[in-house]
Amino acid sequence: MTGLTLQKRLASNLKALRKGKFTQETLAEATGLSSQMINNIEGCRRWPSEETLAKIADALDTDVQNLFIPAQEESNQAADLYKLISDKIIEDVKIAVDKSLEDFRKNNKE
Repeated sequence: MTGLTLQKRLASNLKALRKGKFTQETLAEATGLSSQMINNIEGCRRWPSEETLAKIADALDTDVQNLFIPAQEESNQAADLYKLISDKIIEDVKIAVDKSLEDFRKNNKE
């Protein structure tokens, strides 16, 4: 994972967590930060300090790590990819087992 990917995840989660509760301005007031700082974090133009992350998490009534948890959409993509890979592995194993059984039967008939 790159730093930019993590920064984008933070920005996306911050927007989602404040949706319906805070505007950028009201979140800024609740945290003691400037609305420009909130805007810069959401726009991936600034990386917040640990203290800033703690203030934001506190105002949003969440833990700091929740600001970095993959969004549901990202989790669904990972689950879809996992299923695709699993299905392919299962198919390959089935083919290998069928071939081994066929070879075994041929060898035992002789």
